[in-house]
Amino acid sequence: MTTDVATVLQRLIMAGENVLAMRDPGDTTALLDDVMDWLARPTDRIRVVHDYTLLALHAVQGAASAKRRSGDDHAVYYRVVGALLPDIRKDCWEAFQQRNRPTP
Repeated sequence: MTTDVATVLQRLIMAGENVLAMRDPGDTTALLDDVMDWLARPTDRIRVVHDYTLLALHAVQGAASAKRRSGDDHAVYYRVVGALLPDIRKDCWEAFQQRNRPTP
């Protein structure tokens, strides 16, 4: 069963917030699979998973990986995550709105 797109975006937001708070984002492997699945799907509604969604996820993974390797410069990952989280939140809101609308 495929995860609901709003839930996928919520999980990405939580992982991004954890990274920005210098905490472990958790396992992002399943999240990557879900994002790739939603990115590849055709839609007749407003698209809420974009290429920058994948970029944000890769930045979350990069920040977590760099944090585990002491001494690695990972500031760029944090800047990318911080810059993209507002757009991801907006997309998540749109996904919730679509969930409540009748299917055409």
